[in-house]
Order: sequence, then C-alpha cells, then structure tokens
Amino acid sequence: SSKNLAAEALSSLHFDVSYFASTNIKEIELYKNSPIKVEVDWTYPQMVNKKIRINILSDSTFRLLSGENTFFDKFFTSNRYVEEERDIFNKELKFGEKVIGENANFKVFLLDDSRQYDTYEFLLHSPASLVDMYSNSIQVKPLINYGTVLEISTVTKIEDKGSDYINALMDSFLEYDLKEKNRISENALKFIEEQLYIVEDSLKSVEGRMQ
Repeated sequence: SSKNLAAEALSSLHFDVSYFASTNIKEIELYKNSPIKVEVDWTYPQMVNKKIRINILSDSTFRLLSGENTFFDKFFTSNRYVEEERDIFNKELKFGEKVIGENANFKVFLLDDSRQYDTYEFLLHSPASLVDMYSNSIQVKPLINYGTVLEISTVTKIEDKGSDYINALMDSFLEYDLKEKNRISENALKFIEEQLYIVEDSLKSVEGRMQ
C-alpha cells in the first residue's frame, strides 16, 4: 500500500525532526544545514508538533528552553512553541547523552562547532503522522497522455527535502517490486516441483500396476 511504501521510504530519512534558525522575523528551516542532530527514541512518548528552543552553551553542553507564542507567530510561523515548563528545560545538558524526562527521551549531537548562532529550535514529528502526511502528498500522472512514463511530484517548502523523499520512495518501490517478483518466481517454482512430485508418484503407481 502507499502507506507501507511511505513508511519504508521515511525509515531511511531523518524527517522525524525539523530544525530551525531562531529568528524573530520568519521561520527558517535548516534541512541539511543544522549544526545539531536529535536522535529520538520513539518507543517513548515525546513532545511532538511544538518547537523546543536549544541554547548551545559550549562544544559539549547545551540548555533546552520553552518558547513564548506571540500574536505575530500566528502569521509568520506555522509551528508553535512548547510554552509550559518541563523537567528537562533550563538545565545544563551534555551533547551525546540521553535527555530523559516527561514525554522526552532523545539525544542531541553537535555536528558543527563553527555554527552561525547559539540558539536554534527543533520540532519532533511522530512517525505515524509523517506516514499519513507523506503518503497523501504524492501526485502521480502520465508525462504525456496515455504514456507509460509517469511524473511523480510533491508540494514542499524545501525542494531538497521533497526530492530526497521521492528518491527514497522510488528506491522503496523498486525494492518492493523486486521482492514481489522473487516471491512470484519462488511460488511458481514451488508449484512446478509439487506438480512434478504428483506426476512422478502417478507414474510409480502405474508402473506398480503393470508389473
């Protein structure tokens, strides 16, 4: 199904976390340019769909912060902040170590110590919500009327992100198609072997009656 293929494609991509530059003007997503990476343990409940601010204190430590949703955020940003205080906020934490608290279980890594800013934001997306969103985002149509070549497209704010998803989706489809062909071949071979066994058994039965 489209959801199974979407889930397989997304498993090879790091779409469960979005990263943003912390600005007061507009929301700028840092798809492949984020100096941090968050690895989430999705076997635990998480704070999803609300941005968390991260203040980099040094090359080894950081602090997580809540945010304040202003009137202007409704117009200039599509994602709201976690406003309420949590047990993991306002503490000095270490990169690479687990951050565990209420609705939180993840690690934060510093990828680039020559960063432009000291404060960034990240947003967690549940895998199930990503599958629902991306499985419904793909449009497929013939490149020309009644042609066999298909055009696959999606609408996205970041071109590279959309391109990476479509490429991953095609890889997942080709792998699925190969597995299906192998399965059909194996079933056909199994059927032939069964038929040969039946024929061989029948021949032995005939030979027995003729003796």
